[in-house]
Amino acid sequence: MAFIFAPNDNDTLLTGTANDDDISGAAGNDTLVGLAGIDFLFGEEGKNSLLGGLGDDALFDGLGDSTLSGGEGDDFLTSTGGNDLMLGDAGNDILISTETIAGANKSATLLGGLGDDLILGGFGKDFVDGGDGFDLLAGFEADDSISGGEGSDFLFGDDGNDTLRGGLGSDFLTGGSGSDLIDGGDGFDLVSYGEATTPVLVNLVTGIATGEGTDTLIGIEDIDGGSDKDSLTGNTSSNFLSGFAGDDILSGLDGDDFIFGGDGQDILNAGLGNDFLDGEVGDDSLSGSDGDDFLFGGDGKDILDGGLGEDLLSGDAGDDSVSGGDGTDFLFGGDGNDFLDAGLGNDFLFGEAGNDTVDGGEGVDLVSFDGATGPVVANLTTGTATGEGTDNLIGIEDIEGGSGNDSLTGNTSVNWLNGLAGDDFLSGLDGDDFLLGGDGKDSLNGGAGNDFLSGGAGDNSLNGGLGDDFVFGGDGNNTLAGGGGADLLFGGTGNDVYQLEGTTAQGSFISDIGGTNSLSLPGVTLSLTLAPGTTGLGRDGTSLVIDLNQDGVLNAQDVQILDFFATPTGTTPGAGVIQTVGNFSSTEIFSSVSPPPTPTPPTPTPPTPTPPTPTPEPPTPTPPTPTP
Repeated sequence: MAFIFAPNDNDTLLTGTANDDDISGAAGNDTLVGLAGIDFLFGEEGKNSLLGGLGDDALFDGLGDSTLSGGEGDDFLTSTGGNDLMLGDAGNDILISTETIAGANKSATLLGGLGDDLILGGFGKDFVDGGDGFDLLAGFEADDSISGGEGSDFLFGDDGNDTLRGGLGSDFLTGGSGSDLIDGGDGFDLVSYGEATTPVLVNLVTGIATGEGTDTLIGIEDIDGGSDKDSLTGNTSSNFLSGFAGDDILSGLDGDDFIFGGDGQDILNAGLGNDFLDGEVGDDSLSGSDGDDFLFGGDGKDILDGGLGEDLLSGDAGDDSVSGGDGTDFLFGGDGNDFLDAGLGNDFLFGEAGNDTVDGGEGVDLVSFDGATGPVVANLTTGTATGEGTDNLIGIEDIEGGSGNDSLTGNTSVNWLNGLAGDDFLSGLDGDDFLLGGDGKDSLNGGAGNDFLSGGAGDNSLNGGLGDDFVFGGDGNNTLAGGGGADLLFGGTGNDVYQLEGTTAQGSFISDIGGTNSLSLPGVTLSLTLAPGTTGLGRDGTSLVIDLNQDGVLNAQDVQILDFFATPTGTTPGAGVIQTVGNFSSTEIFSSVSPPPTPTPPTPTPPTPTPPTPTPEPPTPTPPTPTP
């Protein structure tokens, strides 16, 4: 490294080498040029010009109105006072004005240029411009002018009546104390009052903020409050509002907003748009209004109201009150003893842990115990449920169990019961119900009404009960009972047992696709021939027909076993064969039940053609040729 010193206090031009240099001026007006290499330039007093050149340089200037230019590379520039011009130029530079006399008639200009720069003004009225890149800019004391330029920048005005301009990009701006002009420019820009200890009132519609002075806000979309009782109001854009500490009031107005209460007992109002509200810590009140909103109460005893739209509301921790309002909503109570009121629409309600009151309101509503790992006992007739606490169920039509061995019971309405995992017991009672066993060894009873039963995986027992039912066994070895009515029984691939209730099962169908199966008809003795007064067996194409009404003919009142025969006329077992049908085996049935007779088509008799009678035509007369 070369060490170069000014020989005296006169004006001096000192030029470095292509290597690393240490160049020091004196008391005169010096020009120091570093050229290439990593250079250290010391201006001392006087009106100096320091040029770093190539390389990562460090430029230090003393008192006087000097110009410092870092040139290329990542440079460090600092001045101890004066009306200085500091240019970072290319690279990621650090520019610091260390003027220490507050209110002194000094004004530094600090320009970052290209790169991601850190620029710190002093106590004078500084002009700071970050230029390109992602910059951190601070003015400190006095009335500063700070511009971010391009990129997403951090701007801090600190004390004084400052002017902050974010420029291009999404910027973070803090005016500090004083009455500031804050212009976000392009992008989504945030103004922070995080250091404020007095109440802050911010309204993005009027563009006015009070608390640490009276600020004028332009082109601002997002606000951070302070530690006191703040009031933050958005505008027609999509706003981000955060209250931080204190009991705050936050209103999003129009737009799709993100609103966070922070600590304290906060009031969050979504306004129009599809909004996200999080009360966080404290006993908060959250209102969704129009739009499809997400409301999360957080810790504390919270009040949530979804308003219009299709909303998702979660009370989270604490004893919460959660109201869905209009629309198809999802309500989650979270921990604590919660009150869930779905309101209008077809809603989904999750009480979760605690002793909850769950009111479905109008519409077809479902209560889910999906998160329960132990047994759930839910009864819509009594309106009670246990498993994640002791819940009170009001206006609920549908139930979803958990992963344990659950018992789900419907009522007189049309119910949808889903056991999910575990060995579950489902009873539809009255109404046209939908019962889904899910995984596990389940028992499903449709009860009265025309029901749909599906066992899912596992070895299940399914009983349609009264009514015309659809009963699907699924995989596994299942027992399928039609009960009374014209039922459709589908067994699946396992070894299934079918049960039909004698003559009350008229018009039923059975379909199976594999396994070793049997059909039980209690109180009925089958006959291998069709005849009046007997329950005979016949065939209709590939189907085996049981003449339950004993009229000796095949009709809609009979039971059909679909695909019992492989072909309409053969005796080969089909995919739906049942090995035992009442008091007969399938072998006996194949050897005794004849295929339907093949009709003999009539022999066509060709018609005898009748020759046409000719009709004579009169001759056409020829006129004579005249002779002259």
